[in-house]
Amino acid sequence: MEIPYSSPVDPEQYGTLTVVLLLAGLTVMSLFFTKAVSPQKNFFVEFALAVIAAFLLGFGSLFLFLWAEIYV
Repeated sequence: MEIPYSSPVDPEQYGTLTVVLLLAGLTVMSLFFTKAVSPQKNFFVEFALAVIAAFLLGFGSLFLFLWAEIYV
């Protein structure tokens, strides 16, 4: 007995998710770079921004590949 698989995300939403996640990731990444070169450094803020940017850009890239029908 096989269980049918359906994607938890509607394939029609791949483009929207790609744009939103990549734009948010690039925004957080630019904020990270701004904080990294400022004279007042805070490791925890920089680390949190880096983790958030990596998460958003990673999932944005994943949905970009899915949108382009490159299944990873």
